[in-house]
Amino acid sequence: IKNIEHHRSHLASAFFASPFEEAAILSIDGSGDFTTTMIATGKGNKIKVIDSVDFPVSCGLFYTAFTQFLGFPHYGDEYKVMGLAPYGDPRYTDKVKKVLKFLPNGLYSWHNEYFVQPTKAGFKYENNVPSVGNLYSKKFEEEFGTPRMPKEELSQYHKDLAASVQKVTEELIFYILKHLKKVTGAKNVCIAGGVAQNSVANGKVAAATGFEGVYIPSAGHDAGISMGSALYFYNHVLNQPRAAPVY
Repeated sequence: IKNIEHHRSHLASAFFASPFEEAAILSIDGSGDFTTTMIATGKGNKIKVIDSVDFPVSCGLFYTAFTQFLGFPHYGDEYKVMGLAPYGDPRYTDKVKKVLKFLPNGLYSWHNEYFVQPTKAGFKYENNVPSVGNLYSKKFEEEFGTPRMPKEELSQYHKDLAASVQKVTEELIFYILKHLKKVTGAKNVCIAGGVAQNSVANGKVAAATGFEGVYIPSAGHDAGISMGSALYFYNHVLNQPRAAPVY
């Protein structure tokens, strides 16, 4: 058995399946193997990691905290916030950005006081369904108000907050990618990880960042790392040639 690190598996699932001989690569999600974001370059059958963001700071968990606050408590409900966002206006982007730190190195951190440490929030499985406790803190509630109850009617505030969270998430993704393009000079980019399931953001990547080619695998989420780990070992570790992409 060969153990391949979580984000390297994400990177491989995108780059080695892509049509690009060279590319910048971004893996961004909730967390995996105590990392939440990883940037790298790919060339031929090799991947070179540049930098990473460590758990618990996480773009994915940032989005999850607002998902829970907006009354969508189930693990994987983030798509509902993305779907709710077009019904609102991003009036609260400045407020939402206060919980994050856009760093000079092209990555990010956050202000701990707005979040509950994920290990303290609690993660468990009930009837094979994963669940996680609330990730937002009392300070978060002081800033954004009373959390919406699951069956409570969606107000305009909830819709506007969803729009703001989506916009800030897009800004963060593009901030990382523009820095990645600057330091690598790459024309193409491959993106994977749970946050790469944000199709609204994905559709704006090329225009917002200047990359000419964008490849995102159909299983950018954790189901894709089964393929990614195999590709990483076969191509990167065993130095075997890449298979041609299938269109």
